[in-house]
Amino acid sequence: MNSETVIIVARQEEVEFFNSEGEKITTENLSSFKKIYIVLPDRAFFFFQTEIVAKRPKRAVEAFAKSNFPQNWSFTGYVKDTFPVIGYLFFKDRVPQKIQELLARADIITTPFRISWVKKKDNFLYKGDKISACIKEGKLIFYGPEKDPKCTDADVIELKDTKQIITSLLETLNDPKAKDSLDLDVGEKKNPLSLLKPYMDTITVCSLAIIMTVSGSFLRYRAHTVKIQHLQKSIEDIYKKVFGPKLPTDPYGMLLFKAQKGSKSSSLSPMKLLYLLSKAGDPGDITVERLSISKNTGVKIEGSCANYNVLVDYVKRINQLLIECPITIESTSQKRDKLRFTLRCLKKG
Repeated sequence: MNSETVIIVARQEEVEFFNSEGEKITTENLSSFKKIYIVLPDRAFFFFQTEIVAKRPKRAVEAFAKSNFPQNWSFTGYVKDTFPVIGYLFFKDRVPQKIQELLARADIITTPFRISWVKKKDNFLYKGDKISACIKEGKLIFYGPEKDPKCTDADVIELKDTKQIITSLLETLNDPKAKDSLDLDVGEKKNPLSLLKPYMDTITVCSLAIIMTVSGSFLRYRAHTVKIQHLQKSIEDIYKKVFGPKLPTDPYGMLLFKAQKGSKSSSLSPMKLLYLLSKAGDPGDITVERLSISKNTGVKIEGSCANYNVLVDYVKRINQLLIECPITIESTSQKRDKLRFTLRCLKKG
């Protein structure tokens, strides 16, 4: 427990607030607390013993209650891990009005009697504020208005004032196993979002990180998609210049075949040039975006690369393969993180 925990103790119409150290506090705003523990007055419940033995006794307990008690309660439930089952009736109209709306937000709802029961277990006489109860060998013998029930040879536990209740509750909350047994279901469905409230800061940070990562990946994907589409169009334009509007089934294979077939010739054909450029360049370093061959202007190659040194090495590799038409660097320009270039071979034809 920490400063983000509030303990609410209700007695009749009186409601008091405490922090996790048991110190009384004054608060008007409970939305800042991540954990809320509520101790309701004993009179808001009526516990009863049954002979029901079942793993899921809810319906059997409801049927028992309907056939044995006037139906003026708000909810009926059962105490965990009791065999035979001990059931209870909950009367919401006996809960102070100012905390009724907090029941759905509470992490634990319990009573002074239940706190005593979790601590003592099998045999004890409980004396509370206008309520007494007797537990013998794990069975509920009596629960009702304060009197002296026959509960001989049993330890007596009194929880009548708020200080005693807070002290006993804090001792029980420090025991994880006992803490799980304290809670009493009162039929108020917890808002699923309220269960996430303690983790909202972490969820927000993680959500923002995921959104930024996905957005960045999408932008990179979009940029690569546009680039690929541009390259595909450039390649298709080359194919159409070579083969005309009607392309063969495998235009790339056909280009390679013709380039290799015509490699012995000294003429500079588009197929041969495309083959040599492909062989000389590393696709990861060099991107050829436009290639043109003209009888008047010679060979012109446009594209982009990482930096100038990469371009120089690329030109050297081309010239080792393309002896009949030495390639030179005509111009370069830096755009963002890429170096754009234009290469030229002035041999015509």
